[in-house]
Amino acid sequence: MHQVEVLDYVSDNDFILRLISKKPNEKIILAKIPKEKTLFNAVEKVMRRMNQDYASPLMIEGEKLKIPIVEFQLEHSYASFKEKKFLNKGVSSRGSRFQDYRVGGALQNILFNLGPKGVVLESSGAYEPYYLSADYGKKLRDFNFNKPFLVLLMEKGAKYPYFAAWIVNVDLMLKKNQSKSMEC
Repeated sequence: MHQVEVLDYVSDNDFILRLISKKPNEKIILAKIPKEKTLFNAVEKVMRRMNQDYASPLMIEGEKLKIPIVEFQLEHSYASFKEKKFLNKGVSSRGSRFQDYRVGGALQNILFNLGPKGVVLESSGAYEPYYLSADYGKKLRDFNFNKPFLVLLMEKGAKYPYFAAWIVNVDLMLKKNQSKSMEC
């Protein structure tokens, strides 16, 4: 399989794979590892294991790869920003001072899709201002993401990923009758 690189393999329940992206500066990492205390701890553990030399980076004939199709769209409203003052100095095009504006609302949308054609990540945000007047070789490995797993998206050479998700919620995975999981 030329689209998959094995970065680390301990067992069928503890491994790290890289899906080869069409974008040369992007890394798509999938890691089925034991749960860590925090998402950051899981990311750091995977990053350390990725930086080690691994003897068998290629999948061999007969090994299986199953990745569930994951789709979600999340919208989050940041209540903690509401009523905060703008700290910018200066004057708007309407002649009002930036310092006289407040945040009426702040919203972020995230669309994520892990499917047969790769990974799609879209994120958008909006705010509403208002003006105040006033062991390789022993057996065939099975790379089945059938338990919680980590998804990392990162640029080559970056210290940390720009996106990390610990996929636990089966509601984010399409049911078999909706679409098949990706199998190789």
